[in-house]
Amino acid sequence: MTNVNDKPKKQFIARAMYHHREKTDRHVVLIVYSDGASTFELFDTRDADGDYLAGDRRYVLEAWRKMNQEVIEAGFQRDQLSGDNDFQQFI
Repeated sequence: MTNVNDKPKKQFIARAMYHHREKTDRHVVLIVYSDGASTFELFDTRDADGDYLAGDRRYVLEAWRKMNQEVIEAGFQRDQLSGDNDFQQFI
């Protein structure tokens, strides 16, 4: 029997970590999780409210690529990238 209070376990999908080229104390981390079904969540540490973007894999993958490009254009350089191969392409 499933307890209605049980939350689905989140599965790690990808993470990108950046530091600013000039202001090296500034960092950005982008993280993608999946609920194990069809919902994906994208977290961005630049969002002070802790909000996240959610949607299907395709939607979140496109947003992930766009956010990574925005971070790079804002003067950050990537320190680490890990996770699913699809999320490592075109960044």
